[in-house]
Amino acid sequence: MTIFAKHKLILLLSIFILCGEKSIATAQFPDLLIDGKDTVAIFSNPLEQYLDKKRKRTLCGEELEWTSTACYRGYQATWIIQNDSLLLLNIKHGCGDDSQKYFDLKKEFNTDKKVFAKWFTGQIRSPRGSLLRYFHDGYASIYEKEKFFSITKGKVNSEQEENYLIYDKNLLNPSIQFLSDTLYELILSNLNISLFQNISENEACGINIRFSSNGKIDSIYNEYTYDGESITEKYILAVAKQSLKNLPRLMKVTHKDYRPPRISLFFSGHCLKYPWDTQYGCPKSKKYSHEPAQVKKDTFINRNAIWTITIITIILSCGLVLFILYKRHKS
Repeated sequence: MTIFAKHKLILLLSIFILCGEKSIATAQFPDLLIDGKDTVAIFSNPLEQYLDKKRKRTLCGEELEWTSTACYRGYQATWIIQNDSLLLLNIKHGCGDDSQKYFDLKKEFNTDKKVFAKWFTGQIRSPRGSLLRYFHDGYASIYEKEKFFSITKGKVNSEQEENYLIYDKNLLNPSIQFLSDTLYELILSNLNISLFQNISENEACGINIRFSSNGKIDSIYNEYTYDGESITEKYILAVAKQSLKNLPRLMKVTHKDYRPPRISLFFSGHCLKYPWDTQYGCPKSKKYSHEPAQVKKDTFINRNAIWTITIITIILSCGLVLFILYKRHKS
């Protein structure tokens, strides 16, 4: 299978894996909240109640329209809590770092200072800590913790923090990034890299690790092959199963919507041959954090040879030019 075909198939499958049952909407850019010294995301949009009261979705006379599937509301607001009050700092056109255009608060609210959100009554939910489960749906993703602010007419009544991860140092942290990095490192550290020196850089292998409700690995399989497993794929899958055989259980997560994760790992032919090549995009590995001395030496020798040939070629070319000019002068 070519690397292009595998990347394309992996992308499509990853979309289905990430979406899962909740594929109706798209994960949205959150509003931002300055809470003390921290700027955090919030899974709430207090400005929506203001727009509902206006009975039209306009700001400064402009109709709010979606700017991407991750920004259906058409804006991204930044808030701050001061003196137990929810204050609006700014409203950005669109979402994310691509947009640097802001609405004029003075034109909309008749003040260029922080706007007291007296229209808002409800709960602001702010995720904290590591991502435990990604859902491609609005604000459905699950994090390690959440902080809740109960607000009435812009005034904060109470704050509450809930921790969904039951920490146990003898078990494995279930955060997506930690699991992906750890499982990749375990498999890669047990691969015999010398076996890959003659494979094509276009080869690739995708490994899926699925966990059960009790936190143990349920299955390890190569989901992306549709034209039969290559020798390389069979070898990596076998090493993966052996490497993860005695993996500890995952720490327990108490969130009601949490489901055991499914981790997808991708091994490209280039990174199998040169696992230390992080500049290419290969994941960092403790075992292969430095390029082997032999490779460095060979590279140095090759570079010296190239420079030597280049210099000799230049000298010979210059000599030929001078000889031709001399002959013409003599004649």
